Amino acid sequence: MRLLGQLLLVLLISLLFVPVLLWLVVELWIAYPPQADLVPAKAAAMARIWQNMGLNGFGYLVGFYRDIMVGVWPLWLVGFLGVAVAVVLMLISRLQQQAGPYLKRIHQLEAHLSQATREQRMTQEQLQTYNTRLIASYAESRTGLIELAPSGQIVQLNKAAMRLLHKWSGTTEPLEQKVLQLVLPDYANTALATAVHNSLAEGAAWEGEVTLPSLQAHAYSRVFPSVGGAFMTLRDISHKYQDESAVYADQAALSALLNNMPLPAAVLDQDWCYLRVSKAWGQQFRIAEDHVEGQYHFDHMASFPRAREELEQLVQSKQAQGEEPLKFGDQEEWYRWQVTPWRDQASNRGGYILSAEVITEQAQTKNRLASQLQQEHKLAYHDVLTGLPNRQLFYDRLNLGLAQAYRQLSRVGLMFLDLDGFKSVNDTHGHDAGDILLKEVSERLKSCVRKTDTVARLGGDEFTIILSAVRSAEDVVMVANKVIERINLPYPIMDKELHVGTSIGIAMYPDDGASAGDLLTLADEAMYDAKHSGKNQYRFISELKEKQQAEGGKAEPEQVDPTERRAPVEEEQKKEAEKKSV
Repeated sequence: MRLLGQLLLVLLISLLFVPVLLWLVVELWIAYPPQADLVPAKAAAMARIWQNMGLNGFGYLVGFYRDIMVGVWPLWLVGFLGVAVAVVLMLISRLQQQAGPYLKRIHQLEAHLSQATREQRMTQEQLQTYNTRLIASYAESRTGLIELAPSGQIVQLNKAAMRLLHKWSGTTEPLEQKVLQLVLPDYANTALATAVHNSLAEGAAWEGEVTLPSLQAHAYSRVFPSVGGAFMTLRDISHKYQDESAVYADQAALSALLNNMPLPAAVLDQDWCYLRVSKAWGQQFRIAEDHVEGQYHFDHMASFPRAREELEQLVQSKQAQGEEPLKFGDQEEWYRWQVTPWRDQASNRGGYILSAEVITEQAQTKNRLASQLQQEHKLAYHDVLTGLPNRQLFYDRLNLGLAQAYRQLSRVGLMFLDLDGFKSVNDTHGHDAGDILLKEVSERLKSCVRKTDTVARLGGDEFTIILSAVRSAEDVVMVANKVIERINLPYPIMDKELHVGTSIGIAMYPDDGASAGDLLTLADEAMYDAKHSGKNQYRFISELKEKQQAEGGKAEPEQVDPTERRAPVEEEQKKEAEKKSV
């Protein structure tokens, strides 16, 4: 019924559309009148249409429609053509409605197939990555690992497998992409060939021993399947089948060698478990040599000669050696040790040989000499009383600071200090009190400066401070004020409270001078001006020069030759050295 209704609707629309179409034809006919040579029937029909144009309302439409349909009969085809088109379209729609679920299912199956294809490709890539990582994890293993393609070709292999196959095949050529049967002698006649075939064809796994008669070799192998091929492991076990008499002779020779060695030595396996130890080893390290086999070395000596991980890193490809102390109870001994890897007949690493030599006396002598050298160096470059850098080290530090300031375009401040009232302390309370006071002054001076600065004692009660990389004179002034404040604090010495002050002279690089000697002379001159101007203050050499220029370049009457001023200081240094030696 639904289809019939649709057909009637299309027929009605088509028939109603005909008058509209013919109206347009009439309008065109009016614009372009018919000629005499037209077909008579068509001319007569059109004439009647023209006459009926005078009708009005419904009669006009009915008459117009009747005349058109009678006069121009091919127009009936319009309705039938519309009905035919409608039928075809409705049939197509009905077919689409009926086929919709099937088409939807087909699209779903295509999407699932595409997803499955992508997942399969990703899985294959992941498995290939896994295979590569598996080979890489066996890179340094003693067990050979080979990846085989379904055709039996070698895809990739690790170093151990390459060594074995090169040894057994007698070739040094690359083995990738070669068929295993052509590389490994006697392969076709072994259980290994059957196991590889079953693994590639059926996904079966296998493990067991393989004998290669022509090579007189034996191997232990495992075969397990992989996506797109199989994996095979190989390990040479030929040493298990060697002549028992030869094995016994080797063991007897090793035992005789170890027992007669004067040095402690031990043979260990790959896991650092004892295989054999020398008699000297058992005596030295208090290990019973009869029951030592199989015991873990680091259970007896946890970090000798080093921790296991560190030691294995050192002996990756060569022997390692060093000197280490080892403590037994309250006694400490020094040893010179050496670890050498040993290899089996298949050139695989079998373990380690560890030897040790007692060098306690040599180590003590070496440490004593090093301590003496360090002490001599300290005496040569440091003041005996205060431990501060002496004049020689002071000049080295100052020259180094000037060179660094020259490169970095920075400034250096040099302060020359002389204690005020120190002579009266020495005269009144004695030299012992004076020495204690000088030590305390040294500590206070060090607390006023940075770690990168230098405090030195030139002798007597004269000190210097090198301020490196200062930005301006204000930085030096801040340190000078801090020094004066700290030095003026009381000194509780020998149940008494002593007091001293300090006069400071300051010279700046590069403002006042460019060499260490010039800067020291200028700072010394500024210090004496500060002392003669009231003591317990600081004076820049630039201020002194401005003062002298203002006075017409006259020198102060109290100014004396620096060499003469140094004489008492040097004499006091000699007295201190003599007192220390006594």
